[in-house]
Amino acid sequence: MNPPTPPSSDGAPISDRTVLDRLFAHHADLVMIVTPRGQVKYLGPAARHVLPSAAPGAQLRTWIHPEDQLALAGVLAALRGGEAATLPAFRVTPDGRAWRWLSGTAAHHGEDPLIAGVLLTLQDITLTVRGASTGASGHTVTAALAGALSAEEVARAVVEDATTTLGAQAGMIVLRRAPHLPLTPVGATGYDGAVSARWQQFLDADQLHEVRDAASGQGPIIVTAHDWQVRYPSMPPGPYPLTALLPLHNDGHQLGVLALSFTRVHPLTPGELVFMQTLARQGVQALQGALLHEQLKASEARHQKLNRYGADLVSILDPGGQLIFTTAATSKILGYPEGDLDNRPAFDFIHPDDHELVAQALGALADGRAEPVRATFRFRHQSGEWVWIESIAANHFDDPDIGGILVNSRDVSATVRLGQELANRETAFRHLFERNPLPMWLYDRQTLRVLEVNSAAVEKYGYAREEFLNMTLLEFRPPEQSQSLPGIIRAIDHDEVNSTPARHVLRDGTSIDVVVHGRSLKITERDVRLVVVEDVTAQLQAERQLQAQVQRYQALLELAETLATQHDPLELAREALERCVDLTDFAGGLYIRITGPRMDAVHAHGLKEPLVTFLKAEPGRTSSLGTLGPPLFAGQAHFTTLDAARLPPPVLALLTEYQGVAALPVMAHGELLGAFLLFSEYGQVRADARRLLGTISEYAGTAMERSLHVTQLDASREETLRALGLVLEYRDYETAGHTDRVVALAEQFGRRLNLAGPDLDALRWGAYLHDTGKIAIPDDILLKPGKLDATEWTAMKRHSEIGHELLRHIPTLPGTTLDVVLHHHERWDGSGYPHGLAGESIPFAARLFAFIDVYDALTDERPYKRAWSHEEALAEIQRTAGSHFDPALASVFLTLMDELGPRARTPDPFTDLPEL
Repeated sequence: MNPPTPPSSDGAPISDRTVLDRLFAHHADLVMIVTPRGQVKYLGPAARHVLPSAAPGAQLRTWIHPEDQLALAGVLAALRGGEAATLPAFRVTPDGRAWRWLSGTAAHHGEDPLIAGVLLTLQDITLTVRGASTGASGHTVTAALAGALSAEEVARAVVEDATTTLGAQAGMIVLRRAPHLPLTPVGATGYDGAVSARWQQFLDADQLHEVRDAASGQGPIIVTAHDWQVRYPSMPPGPYPLTALLPLHNDGHQLGVLALSFTRVHPLTPGELVFMQTLARQGVQALQGALLHEQLKASEARHQKLNRYGADLVSILDPGGQLIFTTAATSKILGYPEGDLDNRPAFDFIHPDDHELVAQALGALADGRAEPVRATFRFRHQSGEWVWIESIAANHFDDPDIGGILVNSRDVSATVRLGQELANRETAFRHLFERNPLPMWLYDRQTLRVLEVNSAAVEKYGYAREEFLNMTLLEFRPPEQSQSLPGIIRAIDHDEVNSTPARHVLRDGTSIDVVVHGRSLKITERDVRLVVVEDVTAQLQAERQLQAQVQRYQALLELAETLATQHDPLELAREALERCVDLTDFAGGLYIRITGPRMDAVHAHGLKEPLVTFLKAEPGRTSSLGTLGPPLFAGQAHFTTLDAARLPPPVLALLTEYQGVAALPVMAHGELLGAFLLFSEYGQVRADARRLLGTISEYAGTAMERSLHVTQLDASREETLRALGLVLEYRDYETAGHTDRVVALAEQFGRRLNLAGPDLDALRWGAYLHDTGKIAIPDDILLKPGKLDATEWTAMKRHSEIGHELLRHIPTLPGTTLDVVLHHHERWDGSGYPHGLAGESIPFAARLFAFIDVYDALTDERPYKRAWSHEEALAEIQRTAGSHFDPALASVFLTLMDELGPRARTPDPFTDLPEL
């Protein structure tokens, strides 16, 4: 512990507050130490709770009522060391709003080193001071409660008196107006908006357990700020360390809770609790009276509004039918002013045809019948029109408040008219239903049983009406549809109108395609569905036929496009054969190539393997075509049976599963090139199939003719290009055979590099034409027997550019061919001519052909050199790979030449090689 601070004559705060706090920790009085001039030096724990904003160094008068400051200051100033004095009662406030009365003693301990000032020992005498006014307050509250008419006014009077008398800073009554209603705050005072809103929020959620418990009679309950913070962390208690909850109940009836919030921390005294309970009992009685008054007012208002705004007409009749009382609904329903029908005979307004009905009902009640009676009749409106009224009447003669027959009536004119209209509509519907030319029926959505059916359905489906009415929808459907039907129907919305395609089975087993148009209805609380069935069998068949025809025409167009781009005659035949089979009812067929009297089975489609193997085994003679031969050679299609075709027995033995045969000629330039033989399981061929097959046959013939013509043109072009290459050989006789050799070797090398089609053709034509430019080289240079000098070599090197210039104007020569002519002397390292291209900037075909040209030049004897051997030439090419030649292509070329060996020098070295 720190040593006591030396005595201080000024108002400096006491530094060793710990010792004093321990000394006064359990002291019930409010302890303060001040200077003689009233400056605060120390506040004990209880004092700090009462005056939380007070702090050492401040003037005590800050919290003292202005009227009490002078008297208190005089007592303090008169004290001398060691003296004590009784203080007059004075008022203090912690917040400037609520005042508390204090009294006690003051003792001067200036010489005491621990206190060094005036020690004030105070007691809270608020209740004692206010006790004298409690009786007067009770009379005031009683008067206020007696004059209050609403629960809000009663609550406000109780809360205001409680907060004033007990010194509470805020309060309210949490009221339950009825057992089924939630607790709601009324008469609140002192709470700011945020705290009030949080109270309401927690009450709405029924989360304030203490309030709920107090309301159920378990109070009073005292809640400290610490308790509140622990239980409701999301609802701070505000500036109120203490809240008291007192139940409001009387004779077991729980009305709610009186809630008071204090800024002080010490609990309520027994006297304060007694005062709260007394005030609560007065408040309960006043609240019950106010609530009863509110209920009576609400009941009266409700009765008046029911009378004014109620849709039903309520009336009282005497036994003879005299109207004693009618409600305001008379005006709305019947047009009469309110009370105009009172004390008038009801039968004066009832339709004459309904008098007997109403009289019987009233007579039964007048005779003492206890059960209510119901009647529907017409009552004359003020306008003269008749209104349909439905009434329920009961005997209340023994009820002193009624003393007659109580009648509740309502206008059912619209219902009656609707019923009449529905009856008329039902008659019209039945007329349309029965006379509709399309099948119709009504079925139960749950059981799927047919409830009603029209004559058209009976006639269409072949069932008698009685049979129909004992069937379900499942019996109309084929098995593959009947399983899913219940789920489909359950998925249909109750008010949905839809159309669904389906297949139905007639009584004789015939299946028809239909579209079911349905609408869901509600008839006598039963979910039903009305359907109209449209037979679309013929329509769908026509659509399928049209679709098949469109597909055939589309296939013909595709075949025409295919044949137009196909130049191989055998591929043409294969495409046409497959379309002949796929687009008709023929099971299979074959294409035979005819060369004079010889025929070969080239293609087969859809036929079994033994038959195909037999027909392709060896060439046949056209004489074995039997009766099919003469029409074919005449260029005519022929359709017949296999028996009438008279084919050879071995062939017929393999065709036993077929009955019909079709023979279609393929003609070109008037010559029979081949024929399609098609086999069918049927003896007859439809006319549309014959026309289709004839069209395909004509397409195939035209394509064959065009293919032959293209082949002839290609051969002519090939010979022309070869002739151009041979011209140089006749001029430079020492290079004889060079053209054919390089063409053959270039084509083989191209195939090894996966060139084909137009790419391979372009390479081959470049080989033919690679030295075309030498035509323009003078003989003295071209034919010089020795090595060329520099000038001559410069002239010779121009031959590639000259050749390119001569040939580039020919539109049918592809760019690859021209690349070979211009660049076949370029080198991989860029040292070649004419442009010094290097690497992959040299066109691929030119890089490829460079191997062929150099190899043939090395192995050919010239005036200025001997012919190198095959091995020497390959060794030189391998040595210069990467400088002269593309190294990647070099490995492929050397492998190919190893396979060929010295035969590469023969004019046609590949005739005995397998396809590579």
